[in-house]
Amino acid sequence: ISHLAAQSDVQTSVREPQHDALANIIGTIAILEAAQKSGAQVIFASTGGAIYGECESPQNEYASPLPMSPYGISKLCAETYVRGWNRIYDTNHIIFRFGNVYGPRQQAKLEGGVVAIFLERLADGQPTTIYGDGKQTRDFIYVGDVVEALLQGVGTRKSVYNVGTGVETSITSLHEMCAKTIGVESNPVYEPKRAGDVKRSALGVSWITESLGWESKTSLEEGLKQTLDWVKSTYNT
Repeated sequence: ISHLAAQSDVQTSVREPQHDALANIIGTIAILEAAQKSGAQVIFASTGGAIYGECESPQNEYASPLPMSPYGISKLCAETYVRGWNRIYDTNHIIFRFGNVYGPRQQAKLEGGVVAIFLERLADGQPTTIYGDGKQTRDFIYVGDVVEALLQGVGTRKSVYNVGTGVETSITSLHEMCAKTIGVESNPVYEPKRAGDVKRSALGVSWITESLGWESKTSLEEGLKQTLDWVKSTYNT
């Protein structure tokens, strides 16, 4: 079972922490119970940036978690349940800590990430906003690469893996790349930093490469082009 269902928006978790906990903690327990009855392995989709919190260097899987938002707290709690099931029932469930996943089908109107929001608004000629000074960094990982990691994880031994590129990109740089991909010139509006947003998110990804032979293949430039193609196709329909 690839358990990808979640309340995944940091700001929603700040506004509605009980809703966030219900989806991410209680929902995960329900999946674990269902897997226990059917004898299935669970690959749990967790988060790198929200769990590690502020970091001075790329964080590997042994780094101490210091979540800065209710979302990160709920994901860390869900991870504890996954690990606990492995101990109690001798199961082989896996934890994947994703970077900032983006790509086709990510919709800005739902709980879309910043890539979907930037591309959709820039393509439509609408203003864009960056919260904070824009120097905050994230590890943007293409959804197709994430799917490959999920498939390679099936049947492997229990562990925790960071799933990312190992490359940090500032939000201002991302905005510039999105505008360049579309072929427009546009400056974002800068607003105050929001509660729960970390300044630096950096993932060490050597463990998953050594253990599963997986590594990201899609550059951010190529991933943005493929995502834009999907955005354009939605306008055409």
